[in-house]
Amino acid sequence: MDAEQAILESMGFRFPCYRELKHQLGELDALCECIELATRDLVNRASAAPDRHAYVADLAKHLGIHVNRVDVPSLRPHVARLYILTVHQCLEDFLIGLRDEHPKGKEWDIDDNADRLTKIARTIGFEHTLAFDVCQYYRDIRNATVHRSARNRIGGDGPALEALRDRVAENPALWNLHAPNRYEAVSFDDFVLFTRSTKTLAEDLCKAARPSDEELAEIVEAKTVNLESRFRKAPERLANARSGFLQTTYSISRQEADRILAGLLA
Repeated sequence: MDAEQAILESMGFRFPCYRELKHQLGELDALCECIELATRDLVNRASAAPDRHAYVADLAKHLGIHVNRVDVPSLRPHVARLYILTVHQCLEDFLIGLRDEHPKGKEWDIDDNADRLTKIARTIGFEHTLAFDVCQYYRDIRNATVHRSARNRIGGDGPALEALRDRVAENPALWNLHAPNRYEAVSFDDFVLFTRSTKTLAEDLCKAARPSDEELAEIVEAKTVNLESRFRKAPERLANARSGFLQTTYSISRQEADRILAGLLA
């Protein structure tokens, strides 16, 4: 098999943490969509009322919820930043999982002061992409949300943000999103952009960090060692079980799994 064919076959490789990320983001999508509906409805109704603050106060009293005086026009950006915080945590969980699940992850040097994504990308030789830069921008938004002192580090409507917007607008999968936006004006579109970019980035990181066939063979041998005595007289069933483990765990094709197993038997 030539190198090009091997690359084509490995394009489906995913670490288990990728599936967990997709599951988390899927649940988050549905939740945030409902929250956004409720938030827009509240803002629209309050804005149409003669006194928006009185409207919110009356609604809070009716529902039995204590609400401090709120700046209604800024409510939607506030809520959007909460979405961003949650997506960022999902991405961090994925990065931690990626290191834990990689056979050489414990050897990765990530002890300097850079953020986790930058350190892992540097360690595995991952080149910065649009998805990477988008996720890093929203990491800055997250930091500014959690730490007031970090807000002056965001460039507002400066050239860097404009350049990132242009790159997003040129992407066929993202061009219809009005994002990224500055800290004060983040919106639901920023949440959508961050979510899509996180999925793309995670997929690309899985490909870049794919262990060698030899490392995967060692993993499957260790994980299925308990089957050796069970299938001692049925080597084909053992091979099928190991192939199934590789396919299920790493989302690869039967052909690729069998090739890895062939190396194990060589």
